[in-house]
Amino acid sequence: MDTAAWQAYFEHNRDRAPAFVPVSPAKATAPVDPELLAAIARSLQRFHLGEAGEGRVAHEARMSDDPALDAAAREAVDLYVREEGRHARELAGLLAAMGSHTLPRHWSERLFRRGRRLLGLRTKMLTIASAEVVGIVFYGLLRDHGPTAEIRRLGEVVGRDEVMHLAFQAEWFAHAIEVADPRVRALVAAGLGAEAAVILAAAVLVFALDHGGTLNTLGVRRRDAIVACLRVAGEALAGVRA
Repeated sequence: MDTAAWQAYFEHNRDRAPAFVPVSPAKATAPVDPELLAAIARSLQRFHLGEAGEGRVAHEARMSDDPALDAAAREAVDLYVREEGRHARELAGLLAAMGSHTLPRHWSERLFRRGRRLLGLRTKMLTIASAEVVGIVFYGLLRDHGPTAEIRRLGEVVGRDEVMHLAFQAEWFAHAIEVADPRVRALVAAGLGAEAAVILAAAVLVFALDHGGTLNTLGVRRRDAIVACLRVAGEALAGVRA
């Protein structure tokens, strides 16, 4: 794993164009179904909470003695988490433009956050990786089916960031397996794989249930969204195995 290259990537990506750029009313297109906008806003509110809540992970990475973390990897994790914070600000801006607001808390976000606090760094990273899988699918749906230019743009830009986040995670976990003692390497890989399967199943289930109304209004069946999540996860897993 070229951790210096990942650090450089995240440093460069700090200067990318904003994901949310307001469009003046004069440039607005045809009226949008208010029910569709309300459904998308509800989902954006929940994703905002997830994007805003990873600061502890960056601190733990800096303090950790995990052999898979060198100085550049620690810096990359910190920049990664800061990028999630930028996503939260961009989502908040879009929500405000839609006449909505952010949420102080939500049961799904509390569930995953409390779970992360009970676990070690690697399992916390797996939990974030599972959220990235769901995010890639959700933001892709906004990019392809969003009813306004602002929503489609946010889906495209943030979704592209999430793809890179998951690629970083895949490389890091592959590296974590690689640096393990050869005598237990197979057990490390099996343990991470089992954890990933359980955490991913929970994340995808919550997505399908909690965002089912949004999926319906976008014309997407829950089953298709689940299949899309599994496909994204499978591609990431292939990268770990490679």
